[in-house]
Amino acid sequence: MKISRIFLLLTIVIGLLSSTAAYAKSVSYTDITEAKWDDIRPYSEGMSAVMQKVIKKDAYGNDAEGEAWGFIDEQGNVIVEPKYGRVGDFHEGVAWAIIETGIGFSGEVDVQVINKKGEVILDGDKLAEDRYYNASDCSEGIIGLETDAQCYVDYYDLTGKYIAGSRDASENDQSYITTGFEFKEGIACVNIKVETGLNVGYIDKTGKIVYTSDQLEELLSYNKGIALAKDKTTQKWGIVDKTGKWIIKPLYTDIAIKDNSSCQIFSDEGIAIVEQNGKWGAIDKTGKWVIKPENYCVNYFQDGYATYWNEKGDKCGIYNAEGKVIVTPKYDGISGSMYDGLIMVMVDKKIGYINIKGQEIIKPQFDDACKFINNRALVKKENQYYFIDDKGNKISDFDKSIDDTWFTQENGILAYVKDGKKGLIQLTENKIKITINGTDLKLDQPPIIQNGRTLVPMRAIFEAMGATVEWEDTTKTITATKDKTTIVMQIGNKIITTGEKQIELDVEPQILNGRTLVPVRAVAESLNAKVNWDSESQTVIIEK
Repeated sequence: MKISRIFLLLTIVIGLLSSTAAYAKSVSYTDITEAKWDDIRPYSEGMSAVMQKVIKKDAYGNDAEGEAWGFIDEQGNVIVEPKYGRVGDFHEGVAWAIIETGIGFSGEVDVQVINKKGEVILDGDKLAEDRYYNASDCSEGIIGLETDAQCYVDYYDLTGKYIAGSRDASENDQSYITTGFEFKEGIACVNIKVETGLNVGYIDKTGKIVYTSDQLEELLSYNKGIALAKDKTTQKWGIVDKTGKWIIKPLYTDIAIKDNSSCQIFSDEGIAIVEQNGKWGAIDKTGKWVIKPENYCVNYFQDGYATYWNEKGDKCGIYNAEGKVIVTPKYDGISGSMYDGLIMVMVDKKIGYINIKGQEIIKPQFDDACKFINNRALVKKENQYYFIDDKGNKISDFDKSIDDTWFTQENGILAYVKDGKKGLIQLTENKIKITINGTDLKLDQPPIIQNGRTLVPMRAIFEAMGATVEWEDTTKTITATKDKTTIVMQIGNKIITTGEKQIELDVEPQILNGRTLVPVRAVAESLNAKVNWDSESQTVIIEK
C-alpha cells in the first residue's frame, strides 16, 4: 500500500502545565498513568495499548527479551493485563491480540479478538486450530485472520461466521482468495488465485466475488467510490471506479494516500499527491497538474496546505491548494498539521512557529515543542519545560520532571518519557476568576500565569479597585491614583512605586493581545486590599 511520505524532522506533542511557585494555576494536569510502561500507543476508542518487556524463550530455547501488551482506559485503569505478544488498536469496539509463548513465532501462536472488557469474543484456534498467526482491524463488522501459509486471509464476522477465504479449499482448488484488505463501502479488495497466477478483485460481505480483473497488478480499498490501481502492462498507478474504469489513467510511478485506514486518495481540497519520473507533484480530480512533479517529496494536503521538500531534498516549504508556494523551502522541517493557526518549523534543530502566510510568529528557539492547543503549547528551552501562549510569552512553569515528550492527542492527552519509561497525563484548563468583595470581575482578556503570578488587564483591575488610571504611551508607564495613594508601573520593569516606596515584583507588567496586563496581587495590596486564593474554585479573592 502506498502511504503519504512524511519526511518531518519534528516529533511533536502537546504538553500540560502547572505552576510551581504560584497560588494559582492557569493550566494544570491530571496523571493518567505513571511512567512505568516500556511503550504506549495513542488512544483509539478510549483504549490505549501499553507494553512491558518480559523474558521469553527464543527459537533456540534461550532467554530473550520479549513484549507483553495490554490495554488501559482513559482513567489509566488496566483493563487487559499485559500478556499478548502483539495487539491492534480498537476499532468498532474490538481489537485483535496475539498470544505468543516464544520470541519471533518460536513458540505457540494464537489469534484472539477481544472486546473492551478484555473478553475473548473470537479465538483463532477454535475457528481453525493452528491456522492463524495475525489479523487485521475490524472493518464493517468483519475481521480478517491471516494464515501461516503465504499470508492467505480468511474473513469472519464477529459471531464467528466464516465469510470467505481458503480455509475450506482443497489443495487443487484454484479459485480461493489469498491476501486481502479491510472492508470499505461493503466490499474488500482481495487477490484471487487462478491457474495463471493472481487476479485482483473485490468480494462482498457474503464472500461473493463482485469484481475481478486480470489487467491489474494491484488494487487497493475504495474510498468514496474510487481506488488506486496498478496496471500490469505499464506498471504505473492510476485511479479506477467500482466498475474498473480508469478515472485517472495509469501514468504515475506512485500515488500517496492519506493513511492505511482510510485509503483516501484525494484530500478535502480535491488534490492527489503523485510521483512521476522520481519526482513528486500533485493533480486535481481531472488529472491536471496542480503542482508540477519537480520536488523530492510533497506531503498530503491538510488544512489547505501541503509541506514539501525541494528538488535536492534538503529544505522544505509550503504549497497552498492552488499550487502556489506560500513558504519558500528554507526550513529543516515543517509540521504537516496546523493547530490554532500555527505551524511548527525547525531551523538548526531549533523549533519555532509560523502562520499559514509564512510569517514567523515565534522564532525558532526551542529544543522541544508541541503543537498549540487552546492557544498554549509546551516547549523546552535551556533544559526547562514550560507553557507559552501564541505570542511566545511564558505563561506557566511545568512542575513534572520529564526527559522527552512522546505523542499527543486532541483531547489533551500527552505521553511522556522519564528514565526510559512512558506515562500519560491529561491537560485540564482552570478558569481563573477574580472576585472583589464577592463580585466577579469582568475581563475582556482572561488572566494568565507567569512565573507563578496572576496577571490581569490593567484598566479593569484598577477601576474595580476604585482608582483612576492613566497611560503614557511614550514611556509605556501606568499611573494609578486612589485617595492619597499613587502607584507607578512601567511595561517591562519589575519595579513598582507606591508613594515613596519601591517594590520589586516577581513578574513585570506587559502587553498581550493588545491589553496591558499587571500582577493582580501587587496592585490589590498596594491599594490596601487583602488577597487570598481559593484553590478549589480557582479564584483570586480580593477584599477591599
